[in-house]
Amino acid sequence: MRTTPRPLAGAALAAALASALGAGCGDPSGGYYYDTTPPTLGPGGTGDLGSGTFLIGWTVAGQAPTAAACAGIDHLRLTIAYAGRGDITISPIPCALTRFRYDGVPEGDARFQLDAFDASGCRVGRGASATTAVSTTRPTDPAPIVAVPAPVACR
Repeated sequence: MRTTPRPLAGAALAAALASALGAGCGDPSGGYYYDTTPPTLGPGGTGDLGSGTFLIGWTVAGQAPTAAACAGIDHLRLTIAYAGRGDITISPIPCALTRFRYDGVPEGDARFQLDAFDASGCRVGRGASATTAVSTTRPTDPAPIVAVPAPVACR
């Protein structure tokens, strides 16, 4: 059952996310990542969390995200930006995965941004997708695939 969109903030948001987003889905042998940390809805975000699902993939400096390609990257932070409805942030995500699926997010058009961080927490790279539809249909192939550049030195 869908509810009328309403603003969520602070502890109410954290509780709603924790109950609605129990986890991303995964099978470690299949390259998925299973995460029990609920995402956070950015400032100005409104609406119920929804039943959308996505499967995102990425490259690092044009290569598959292996341990070697991810050298210098400690973790990724995914920001999903919904036009006029706020952002969802999921972090940390290990760099050396083939893909990442998450369930229980809002449906609709969104832009996916991956920020790469080194072990000290300094951002060393950023990649973003074109607008992508998030729907209730569980994807079988990653879309979008975000190109993260090679890590650069922290300044």
